[in-house]
Amino acid sequence: MGVTLPDLSWHPTTAWSPRGGHPVELVVVHRWGVRYTTEPEEAKSYAGVIAYFKNPANRVSAHIVFPGSDVLARIVAYRLHKRGLPPVWSHRRGFCRHADLGAAGGGHLECPTTDLPLWRHFVTLVRSELERGGFRATWGR
Repeated sequence: MGVTLPDLSWHPTTAWSPRGGHPVELVVVHRWGVRYTTEPEEAKSYAGVIAYFKNPANRVSAHIVFPGSDVLARIVAYRLHKRGLPPVWSHRRGFCRHADLGAAGGGHLECPTTDLPLWRHFVTLVRSELERGGFRATWGR
């Protein structure tokens, strides 16, 4: 059967960078610093993440914030497909965990994706979704 991508709600922000003219070569996967406990707690954290990403002082850009993980592999596969990136776990070209970036990722090493067996399973799911294909021509903005 497969997973359908959710509708997106676009929240424009002035918090962006031209990346020095360099093309996007990496999709970074992370959660927002808390482990899931309950839906109400997750919702509070989710709203805080949206506010953080909209603040230009934080120098972050181009994020998809998704409250949950059931379709995350499909979302990452779609972004790789649209950018022509390989479905490989790499901190240079493909996709990686936020924790893989070390200091370049703000030193955010306590990312819940540090669970290696879980991450390796996720890598397999992303590859499967990319192979499955069937993406819509457009998604999001």
